[in-house]
Amino acid sequence: MNTIDQIPTPPRRRIPSWLIFLLLAAIPSGYFYLTGRLARTALQREVDGLVQMTEALADSLDGVRTHLMLGAAQASIRRGDFESAQPLTSDFFDRVDRRTRKEGVGPREMEARMELLALRDRTISSLSRGSPEAGSILGELAILHLALADPELMARVSSPTPGMVIQDSLHRTLDTVPPKDPPQDAPQG
Repeated sequence: MNTIDQIPTPPRRRIPSWLIFLLLAAIPSGYFYLTGRLARTALQREVDGLVQMTEALADSLDGVRTHLMLGAAQASIRRGDFESAQPLTSDFFDRVDRRTRKEGVGPREMEARMELLALRDRTISSLSRGSPEAGSILGELAILHLALADPELMARVSSPTPGMVIQDSLHRTLDTVPPKDPPQDAPQG
């Protein structure tokens, strides 16, 4: 007899069925966990980007509203109504001051805001006296504030000259040339 035939073979161990079921369930679960986590991370990045864009838009809108407040004060002065121009100008300076105190303001922007705020006393006193120089001071303020109103729209150009072409951050062209001919259906007078 052959010696190989005489060696008893160990009995085959069966893998328990519950272990097979566990492995078959764990593999897809792990896959879904990892892909879900990756998708959640990508969505979180997208949400963070949208939040930053929203904050930038709100800041930009606040700058434009502040500039419009100054425009309303200028219109009041042109009408000779110094009393209504004074609270508008005071609110303008309060808004500029509040924006100056925000975190993350660059040194150049801070310097420009401080230059604006330095004119506060002179402006308010000329408005309270009803001085004709108040209009020119508000015009100077408007030019200084234009550099701060909306940097994303490249409003840092203090007074664009006709024919100057400006590009904003989205690479849209903003042309400062007024139209040569009035629209056809506009009344001529």
